[in-house]
Amino acid sequence: MRAIDTRILSVLLAMWIVVGCLNATPPPPFPRRPIEQYPQVIRDDALTLAAEAVTDVSQQERYFGTNLSSDDVLPVFVLVANGSGGSSVLVDPRKMNLVGLPAGGTPSHDPRLGNETAETTLAVTSIALLSPALMVTAGVMIGRRINAQHHLQSQALRSDTLSPGESVHGIVYFTAPKPRPTDFGLRVELTDLGTHEAKAYVVRLSGGR
Repeated sequence: MRAIDTRILSVLLAMWIVVGCLNATPPPPFPRRPIEQYPQVIRDDALTLAAEAVTDVSQQERYFGTNLSSDDVLPVFVLVANGSGGSSVLVDPRKMNLVGLPAGGTPSHDPRLGNETAETTLAVTSIALLSPALMVTAGVMIGRRINAQHHLQSQALRSDTLSPGESVHGIVYFTAPKPRPTDFGLRVELTDLGTHEAKAYVVRLSGGR
């Protein structure tokens, strides 16, 4: 009888731990700031693009509920605004990647999408958002990681069509490049749905400021 009670108690305790973790107060979303407060902003006609890498561990724990750096994940906040008077713009996080930049290089855009001799691709976007290493398979960490995954997904930048006057922002998750270069940036490809012209923009994320 005592053994049965112990098993029941163990099951109830495990359920209490998981439910408690899943019902924990979610962290606040990563804040959007006024556009002029970002270190690097690109303006091209009516388009505005800003980005910032969230490398501070305390910020990761506050806004994502976990230390992403310890799992070799680099979150990047991206903001795109369409101030056009007529054309819509396609924003697709699958067309964003980290690139190496020459020391002191200048973020830019290239409408030809191929003449990028000064850039070296470092990493592509993580479609699954989380690497398998984030899903720890022991005890209470299961609940914490599932909860963290929900928070990451809820803040992720998703493919969207921006009508004139609209903006979109969110987090794109990358596998952190190793070793991390001194100068690197985010390459973003945006498509004008009126002309079907695609342009690539590069926003500096570190170094050379």
